[in-house]
This record gives sequence, structure tokens and C-alpha cells, in this order.
Amino acid sequence: MKTLIQTYLFATLIIVSLLLFSCSKNDNPQPEEENIPLEVGGTITGDVNGEKVNYADVRIAVYGLSNSVGIIGHQQVEEHRRDRVRVVVPLTPTTGTFDHNETPFFVHYEAIMGNSEDGAGFNRNASGVITVTDYKSIGTDGDETYYYVKGTFERSGMNNFNSETVDIRDGEFEFVYKY
Repeated sequence: MKTLIQTYLFATLIIVSLLLFSCSKNDNPQPEEENIPLEVGGTITGDVNGEKVNYADVRIAVYGLSNSVGIIGHQQVEEHRRDRVRVVVPLTPTTGTFDHNETPFFVHYEAIMGNSEDGAGFNRNASGVITVTDYKSIGTDGDETYYYVKGTFERSGMNNFNSETVDIRDGEFEFVYKY
């Protein structure tokens, strides 16, 4: 009888252990680092022509055909004008300092008039730099992996159609995307 009870307890222990360890880590998406949530979004700021700008309207876009991802910030500067800044980096985690148009790295600034989605770029005499300081996988949800990207940028240039210039200094970006 004692052997039967021991066998029963041992079998119960094995079944409970199997149940506890059979739960997949991917059943509930969890970040590898607790302080970075698995949510797509981010922030982008910079000193634009001497004025500190914190872009409130921010979007994250994955460009699958060019294997890149970008953070896009919009700012209403006049009643009928929005300015847009876009910082693009490759989908492959990469850190370092890169020229503002070193494929696939890219910093773009444009003025958008009215309800248009496209605007006038500031590409004449353009210069700039992107420094990616942190780029890592932070977790998964099913087949999708979440990535965290952080860095700085600078960009200057002249409007394609007039003599207006833009000078962005001390730009900072930080975002999460999934792919």
C-alpha cells in the first residue's frame, strides 16, 4: 500500500511538472526588458531653426520593399502648413553613425501645404547625420518580433522651390516597431 501511494504521488508530481512547463512563453507577449512595452510607437524631437520641437503626431512605418523602417513626426506650423520630419533606418538591427542619405539610412524634412500628403522637400544643399545608439529585439508576439530603436540626428537643407532653409540640431528619436 505504501508503494502504491508513493507511485501515485510520484505520477502526480510528474503530471503537474509537465503542465507547468508546457506553457509557451509566447502565449502572452512579454518584453525581454520590463521597462520597454511591446507597443508600436515612439517619440521624435529636435531643435528646428533654433526652436525646440516635440512632434506630437508620430507614426511608425515599415517599408518592406526597401527593408527599412521609419519614424515620422508632423508639426502644425501655420494654419495651412504642416512640417514633417522622417528618420529611416534598416530593418536589420545596426548601430553607428551614418550620412543622412546613406541607403537605407535617411533623414527627410518637408513642408506640406493644405490637405496634401506630399510636400516640398528641403533637399538643396542638404547635409545631415544619423547616429543609432540602441537597436535590439525586445520580444515577440506569435510570428512578429518587436524592436526598439534609439538615436540622434541632424539635418539641414534648403527648400526645393524657394530660399527657405531648415536646420535641425540635437534631434532625438526613440521608437518600437514590429515586423
